[in-house]
Amino acid sequence: MPRGRPIPKLTLTTEERKILQAWARWRKTTQALASRARIVLGRAEGKSNTAVAATLETAGGKVIGERHRRHRAVEFRRFLDMVDAATPAELGVHLILDNDEILEAVARSCSRPSDSGD
Repeated sequence: MPRGRPIPKLTLTTEERKILQAWARWRKTTQALASRARIVLGRAEGKSNTAVAATLETAGGKVIGERHRRHRAVEFRRFLDMVDAATPAELGVHLILDNDEILEAVARSCSRPSDSGD
């Protein structure tokens, strides 16, 4: 019996499928966009998330993360050096930076009423 919440069926129009297939094949498409297009196409074919990951060989990914009390260039450089040392030269790196303090400041500024008087 499947566990977790059910995954809804993904249906694509013919035009959406053509666009995704073009992105997946086109040499000038960024690697992230081509990979995402392949994932969506796999799910539209009815494959499970696990089957899509196995097909695209993305299941072996590794997450490297650190938290620091202070956010200075020294800590950031140390983190980048650690990522560089832990990653084989032939592999690409997808880097996501997340600073909770910055996200909170952006959220606060977006929730303030406009000062323009509109």
